[in-house]
Amino acid sequence: GDPGWRAARAEVAASGRELKLARSQSLPGVSVGYKHEYGTGERFNGIVVGLRIPLFSNRNNVKRARMQAEYAAAEHSSAIVDMRTSLRQLYARAEMLLATVEQFNGMVDDGTSITLIGKALDSGHISVTEYFSQLQPIYDAYITMIDTMRDYYVTRAQIGMIDL
Repeated sequence: GDPGWRAARAEVAASGRELKLARSQSLPGVSVGYKHEYGTGERFNGIVVGLRIPLFSNRNNVKRARMQAEYAAAEHSSAIVDMRTSLRQLYARAEMLLATVEQFNGMVDDGTSITLIGKALDSGHISVTEYFSQLQPIYDAYITMIDTMRDYYVTRAQIGMIDL
């Protein structure tokens, strides 16, 4: 698949995890532990309970994470639209190239003209210069048809590489 699309998809997943983390950090937290202290000749042992109440510190972090998640989702949607547009263009190109190849198949000689031109040369009706000048358009058509077929198969390969 397209690296841009895969990156956008990964960014959506990462921003979703970041939003969950920011939300979880905005919740009150409780900590419990055991503590001992040594002071000036005194020793204190005991259980410590703590309560963390985030009043304003993480509110902006949650907003930022939410906005980042929305941006990542929009980027992902944009990447999908771009891929679909690219796919439509590739399909249209493949159809056009295939139609051109089919037209060439109807126009390109099956070898009869080459044989007749060769017989005309052998019998002396045309010169070597005329022989090559008459073969040139036939071979040019073959080369154009082969190039068009190559372009068609390259386009089909590009379509096959797209993974939605």
